[in-house]
Parts: sequence; C-alpha cells; structure tokens
Amino acid sequence: MKTLEDMGSPSGFDGEPDYNAETDEEEGKLYESLMLATSSGLDEAVAALTAFLERHLGATLETTSEDVAGVRSWVGRCTNAGQLADAQLTDFGDYRGGYLRLVSDLDGLQS
Repeated sequence: MKTLEDMGSPSGFDGEPDYNAETDEEEGKLYESLMLATSSGLDEAVAALTAFLERHLGATLETTSEDVAGVRSWVGRCTNAGQLADAQLTDFGDYRGGYLRLVSDLDGLQS
C-alpha cells in the first residue's frame, strides 16, 4: 500500500502542491492531503486527477459534479484495501483548485 507522499503529485497541476500528513495512533490512521491548483481547464484537471487515483489505488471513483451560480465543481471518492481517497476541484475562473486527501490504515502501511 502506497502513501500519498510515495505516489507523488498528479500531472497537470501547477507548482509543488502543499503536502500535509498527520498520524492518529489511537485510530490507527494516516491522514494525508495535497492542496492542488492548475490553470488547465476543469475537465482536463478532473481527467488527470481521476487517472492518477485509478493508477495508484486501482479503484474506480464515485463522482459528482455541480454548476451552482456559474461555479463548476467536482468531487470524487474511492476506497481500496484499507485506503480511502477523496478529492474536490472547483473552477474559480482564472484557475482551478482543490484538494486530494488519502486516509490509510497504519496496519496496511507497515506490511
């Protein structure tokens, strides 16, 4: 089982994403997140992020998208072998931004 840090960054996003990790020993979980931004279109960014998650986690994402008051956003989620990934991207007009979060069972990471 890979950590988000091991996976690296999804292609097509600008700069070095802000990476954060926290371990909760009581729950036995590792929480990781990346803050993402891109000047690519929302559809292109969603395709890149979806391909990244499917490649690394081997799971199909459940997705939803909305257009509220002209602001488009997308949310994806998948689970596989002790890991839960969720991601969100929003089209802010001049850039697209959001996050990728991965929650892993510590037991699975140590094997």
